[in-house]
Amino acid sequence: MTQRTTLLIACWLLLAGASGALAQQQAAGPPPAAPAPRTIVAVDVVGARTVGARQVQAWADLRPGDLFSNDAAAAAIRGLFDTGKFSDVFVYRQDEPDGVRVILNLTEFPRIKEIVFKGNEKVGEKDLEEAFPPLIGQFANRAVLVRELQPLRDLYQEKGYYSMEAHLDSSVVDTNNLMQLVVTVDEGEKLKARTIDFEGNTVFSDDDLRGKMKQSTGGFLRSSTFKPQQFDADKEKIALWYRDHGYLDAQVTDVDMEFAEDRAKVDLTLHVEEGPLYTVGDINWEQNERFDDLAVASRILLEKDDVFRESDYQETLRALHSLYWDTGYIYITIEPEREIRDHVVSVTFRFQEGEPARIRDVRIVDNQKTRDEVILREMRLYPGDVFSNSLIELSQRDIFQLGYFNNVMPEFQPADQDGDIDLIMKVEEKQTGQFSFGMAYSAQTSVTGFIQIAETNFRGKGQNIGLAWQFGSRQRYIDLNFTEPWFLGTQTLVGVDLFDRYQYNFDDFYESRLKGAAVRLGRRIPGTRFSRVGLR
Repeated sequence: MTQRTTLLIACWLLLAGASGALAQQQAAGPPPAAPAPRTIVAVDVVGARTVGARQVQAWADLRPGDLFSNDAAAAAIRGLFDTGKFSDVFVYRQDEPDGVRVILNLTEFPRIKEIVFKGNEKVGEKDLEEAFPPLIGQFANRAVLVRELQPLRDLYQEKGYYSMEAHLDSSVVDTNNLMQLVVTVDEGEKLKARTIDFEGNTVFSDDDLRGKMKQSTGGFLRSSTFKPQQFDADKEKIALWYRDHGYLDAQVTDVDMEFAEDRAKVDLTLHVEEGPLYTVGDINWEQNERFDDLAVASRILLEKDDVFRESDYQETLRALHSLYWDTGYIYITIEPEREIRDHVVSVTFRFQEGEPARIRDVRIVDNQKTRDEVILREMRLYPGDVFSNSLIELSQRDIFQLGYFNNVMPEFQPADQDGDIDLIMKVEEKQTGQFSFGMAYSAQTSVTGFIQIAETNFRGKGQNIGLAWQFGSRQRYIDLNFTEPWFLGTQTLVGVDLFDRYQYNFDDFYESRLKGAAVRLGRRIPGTRFSRVGLR
């Protein structure tokens, strides 16, 4: 006869402890022995709706041919619970003539088919969706889901809401074991900085350091809302302020945050380690061949025995790089070596100059309307020229000042093994056409209407065309203008104006009419880019 014995989780985990208690109550004999291990002949999985039987067996670590025991059953239960996919796990054994059949009876958590946010008024749903983990299709294990709320708390804290609370609700589970997860948010109020104090500062006062921070405790046109990212940036600003006054080791080592009972206000205390004051020692340079010592020295801002200021040091590096970049040495490497003795900083700049680079090609990209030649004629560097960083910056400025672009960014690509480069000007075009209309009234002109149309980049050729039309019973005019800033491909401006104007003066009983045309000529002043002399 087949005997079936039900083994529940409580039996497996409490068996050892229960035996001690039974020994006290039943002094007449020893506790009952656990069933002897038997070979597993089959493992049946019941209740798994979306997880395969083989996967369940692997998690339970129970397979035909293994020995089945109390310990094996307990380990299987723990293993299945640890997956986070099951709300209930039961293990049954059924004795067979040649071994034991193991039955794993499971109840899966429902899967999430939709996530809905409620209560969020100050943070948009899109921001919440981006911060919340992608849980669609995942098992709705509440113990796991509660941990997933932390990114939402972090998001709210970044925006200053430290009292935010969130909890989970779920709607009715459908027949497919799918559910809607509802995340309800209690946003609370923004955290305000009540006080900002410092400890460890002797060189600069609290007011000096507070003045370097964007975070404030409120005041005229200043908000006291606590913003963590801004506050972190403020800590770095304080350290930079110290380093720029010779305290190279200064840092904000810790921050104490004491919250008010309602967590709506916080007292901030920043702990500062100032360190010693550093001064400038010897400044040397080596391996400069392209420029003589005088040219290099003219770019160095550090003076011996002065306070060692980090800003002077960084600006010196920029100036030395610029010296070389303006003459084509874009592959220059400057290796500064600092030597510190007794709080005196000596610096040696070592140059690896390389060879100058030339411009092989100049290309314009992302211009949908504006023609290449309109942009290229504003360039100060051309194919074959030696690379110059300052001329590229001037070209970037001149193109931007055309008024056709939101942004102009130079990019560089290696062109050949000689180190030459292709210069790519990447532009972002903007709307250049304008249209306006309206009505007006005055005692002299009565009711008038107007229409104005202007295009500063006509046909993408950089030409300017405009129409102004005003109409009414006492005043009418129409003006038409056209400007070609590069006539026949030269830096000569040619413009034509046509006009027809009529006005009736009601008070003096006279009228006037004027028709005509005007021609404008201009030429760029040599050495400038946007200055012209003209004649009309």
